[in-house]
Amino acid sequence: MTPAYDFKQAGDAYGLEVFVPGVAKDAVEIHIEQGELVITARRNWKAPEGWTELFRETADADYRLRVELNDTVDADKINAELEHGVLRVT
Repeated sequence: MTPAYDFKQAGDAYGLEVFVPGVAKDAVEIHIEQGELVITARRNWKAPEGWTELFRETADADYRLRVELNDTVDADKINAELEHGVLRVT
């Protein structure tokens, strides 16, 4: 599924906020492919040890987002951080 996202610009920097609730940091992959920034993420949930799942409304999810980069983007300076279900890429 394509996650919800916001795209912003400040001066010569670009910012992308991708909303991926429940995704762990080690379940996110970011790379450049044919001039596009490609973000993939997977949300897997399981009950903590000692707990039994009785009901669940949320589902596991595979997220994929492709954003075309322009020629001014320096791929070596791309930075990302994931906090509280929001992946911020600058």
